[in-house]
Amino acid sequence: MSENYKWIQNRKCEFFPCHKGVKEEEFNCLFCYCPLYMLKDKCGGNFKNTSGYKDCSDCLFPHRKTGYDFVMKKMGMVMEVGKGTFASQDDELVCPRAEELKAQANKNIDNETALSSNDESVTNSEAQNKDFKLKDVQEELKKQGLEK
Repeated sequence: MSENYKWIQNRKCEFFPCHKGVKEEEFNCLFCYCPLYMLKDKCGGNFKNTSGYKDCSDCLFPHRKTGYDFVMKKMGMVMEVGKGTFASQDDELVCPRAEELKAQANKNIDNETALSSNDESVTNSEAQNKDFKLKDVQEELKKQGLEK
């Protein structure tokens, strides 16, 4: 089976090639507007922060021959953002569902602590300090086979 769907080029584009560093004959225009932009600093690309804005002008990942595979590996995270599983708070991606699970875990630990005050293996402060940030959700996506 061919893999033509992974690559397209538009030499008539007034910006072609929009990034330097990839040979023109190998430049992939498929992800002209990178779908990973919304992942902020978790996109895996080569970007810089310019005056508070994400500047991707030096990023070549989506425009190389391997760009399709690179982007597809991250699309699980993009879909989670779209579903609202990830949300942006204070310039970080967090998982509201994980926050719900954290609250439930804290409640369960409170109940366990009340039943067994002698068990010091898990404390309330440890549960409250548990950080359900993007990396935790990424690990869960890996377990589910949604991200590699």
